[in-house]
Amino acid sequence: MKNLILIVMTIIVLTACGDNTTSKMTEQLVKYKEQMVACDTLKTCTTASFEYATYIGHPDTAKVLAKCEKNNKCYEAMMDITTYLFTDHLAKLMAVK
Repeated sequence: MKNLILIVMTIIVLTACGDNTTSKMTEQLVKYKEQMVACDTLKTCTTASFEYATYIGHPDTAKVLAKCEKNNKCYEAMMDITTYLFTDHLAKLMAVK
């Protein structure tokens, strides 16, 4: 019986840790989008874009990114920033000096 309780507790802890990584990624995605929305010069807009690309392209992020697809809030943040990049941010980069 003690082993069963231990197994259940371990699963709960591991699940909570998995949610923590996706919640951190969600926060990062929101932060990067806010930086891109707030940028007002070509330098700050380009810097924000490169920081986001570096974060997403990092090998350590790949595992969390796969989990992000299964987490509603994280997936929504991921799609929000992707949509912003391909619509408003490209136009903004072309307009700022």
